[in-house]
Amino acid sequence: MQGLIDILSFRYFISFPVLLVCYYLGALGIPVLSWYLAMRVKRRYWMVAEAEERSLKLVLDHLRPRDQAAFVALVLFLFLSMETMWRVTFEYLIGFLQMRDALLSLTK
Repeated sequence: MQGLIDILSFRYFISFPVLLVCYYLGALGIPVLSWYLAMRVKRRYWMVAEAEERSLKLVLDHLRPRDQAAFVALVLFLFLSMETMWRVTFEYLIGFLQMRDALLSLTK
């Protein structure tokens, strides 16, 4: 009962476990959810599916294989950069909470 009172009175922060859950949900969930949403929009709206097919045909017909590989590498680089920034953001927040706990322990 005392633990619940500590949480409700903000004497104990639940942020660290919640941040870990949010990080993994975002790191794994956002790409999967984005892919699912793109596929759903493509199936639901014929114009989007047709535009995707035409653009893919144009890219394959007019870009050399080297340029296609460079485009794939760019997309992969951007994806990894976004995942890295997601991680850095959560590391900063977790570090802030650890710093707060360390400062509180110094004052006691």
